Amino acid sequence: MRAIRLAAHRLDAMSVKKGFTKDSVDLSMVEEIKPVQPARTGLGAHDDGEEAEEREIIGRVSITYIGPVAPYWEFELGEGPEKVLASFIDRAKARLTMLPPYDRQFDRNSGRISQDAAREGIEIDWILAE
Repeated sequence: MRAIRLAAHRLDAMSVKKGFTKDSVDLSMVEEIKPVQPARTGLGAHDDGEEAEEREIIGRVSITYIGPVAPYWEFELGEGPEKVLASFIDRAKARLTMLPPYDRQFDRNSGRISQDAAREGIEIDWILAE
């Protein structure tokens, strides 16, 4: 209810600036503003007590750290539909290119890759040993 009042207040303030009167603005059209949930990141993104939706595994991809010199990562297709896995690998490469595993951004990007894989039904094998 507080969010609706704030939105109505902002609408009233905008109306006055534009020369409208309070009676000429229909506040019944203002929808309730719902709070936004913060994004979950990291490899353990589903640790908030909710059950992650289980999807059928349709394929497997292996992501291997190949050493301290760029390009750092090697991607291998496993079992599964090649077109789906190839598009997933393209997205994963975009997130990991020029990014070693000791970089702070790696935690966020690996979490996003894991979420993307779970959404697509792809199992990831992370091989981080040199």
